[in-house]
Amino acid sequence: MEKGTQKSASKKLQLGCVQGSALVPIIFKMYMKDLPEHVNADLSITNADDSYIVVAADTWKECNEKAQRCFENYQSFLKSMGMVCNKEKTEIITFQENPDFQIMTSDKVIKPVECIKAIGVILDKNLSWNQHIECVNQRITRVMNGLRTIRRNFNFNQMKTLITSQVFRVLYYGSVV
Repeated sequence: MEKGTQKSASKKLQLGCVQGSALVPIIFKMYMKDLPEHVNADLSITNADDSYIVVAADTWKECNEKAQRCFENYQSFLKSMGMVCNKEKTEIITFQENPDFQIMTSDKVIKPVECIKAIGVILDKNLSWNQHIECVNQRITRVMNGLRTIRRNFNFNQMKTLITSQVFRVLYYGSVV
């Protein structure tokens, strides 16, 4: 066959879009724009293909009941939009210790984790930056080791550009938080 003449088979989609498409974040935002009014959480955030629901209450019992209700509303909302919640990836975190806090689903109990990664920022239950800083440090170390390996192939200005683009993107990601 002549180069460039092969084509993939076409398939008509009834719902959604092809995974990895540049349209995924835009379509997800369109689908999720009404999430806040359906979930009734104190705060709901969507980013790319992630959703975050924040609840607060005066007592742990109230908070747990509210979180359970919001999660059920969230699942119902997703179902109405032709989507499902991946319960294996679903995490909850509490910012104070409570061993009884949990969310029940039809087939799984979700208990709080020690830390979560939200939009590239690692939050731990104590609201310290220790784990996030450690992760950033590891990423920068890997980048610097890679740059050290290739440095002889580039002049000073090229290396400065590489360092700026590769190191500062890691340092500044999530810096607004």
